[in-house]
Amino acid sequence: MCEEFMWDIIKSVSAGNALFSKTLQRISGDEDIKVLLTTFAWYGKVAGGFGLPGGLSASQIEEKVSWLLKGGKFKYGELDYQNKKYNVNDPFGNQVFSDIIRQIWFNKGKADAGAFLTMLKNQQISESLLLLVVTSVEIAIKEWATGVQVKIHFSEEVVAPRYTHHKGVWNLLKVKCSSFPQYKLKSIFKAIMINAGFLFLLEINKACISELEGVDFDALESIATGSGTNNTTTNN
Repeated sequence: MCEEFMWDIIKSVSAGNALFSKTLQRISGDEDIKVLLTTFAWYGKVAGGFGLPGGLSASQIEEKVSWLLKGGKFKYGELDYQNKKYNVNDPFGNQVFSDIIRQIWFNKGKADAGAFLTMLKNQQISESLLLLVVTSVEIAIKEWATGVQVKIHFSEEVVAPRYTHHKGVWNLLKVKCSSFPQYKLKSIFKAIMINAGFLFLLEINKACISELEGVDFDALESIATGSGTNNTTTNN
């Protein structure tokens, strides 16, 4: 199942982070939430972010989709289809990606607290999350490849190869320009924080973290749920 493949990708976002992992464990039993997390791009206004259909004729839509997909142009920032331009030095920089991540992970009532705090601490989004969004956006654009929207069956056979492809492009960026990928993850995060109205958190984040240095958050969770004991030690 495609949902299972995408859920595995989302779980990889939490690798090495106990707080996020516990959150995933809780929601993994809630099918409604899993559907939200694994199909967000299909139900979002992805194509609309690229002006599709945008009042265009079928032939105009077909031409536009072909241009967007050729060479992965849709991934780049500052897309200007009318003048056939884009910023070649901004791969993975299309604003649609940050908009989708913000809507799912940062909007009030939707944000996952564990993921939010992890990204706030690291001040960057997850690589796996970005690649998942890129893959989702590409497939949403492809639905208009014939000039009219034709729903694509989101099977693992469709999604997995494209996710692997985009991961390959990302990994090549790491080889050719080792600093850029992390820069991009951080810049997307900052853009999300600004658009979500959380910019002030970037200013106070360091001060907050320093006051909680040494705190065992897993132990606190155990205490709060009654499964642990409050053994307090003080480091001077």
